Amino acid sequence: DEVDEDEAPLASVAAVRAREKRQRAEAAALPTFAPMSPVATSAAKALEPKAQPPSASEQVDDIRAKIAELQEWKEMRLRQEDYMGAHRVKQLIDEQEEKLRALQQR
Repeated sequence: DEVDEDEAPLASVAAVRAREKRQRAEAAALPTFAPMSPVATSAAKALEPKAQPPSASEQVDDIRAKIAELQEWKEMRLRQEDYMGAHRVKQLIDEQEEKLRALQQR
């Protein structure tokens, strides 16, 4: 009883193909569901609770936290002697400070 090494891989390939064919047949037998209609989707969205926009004080707190984080980044860039990076972060800080001033004037 000699085992022909060339035939062993072919047998495994045939087994894999048979399994794939069986899996495709099983998948085809499963019921398919149509996606929800746009009307049903919009009705479901209407029932979802509306997210409240953040209050002005929450926005101010968020911006201040962002400014503090950016200042840390700027200091890190300066320690690394990345002066162009520090300048870019400084511009981001300026943008956040401008947003903060605009919120505070409301």
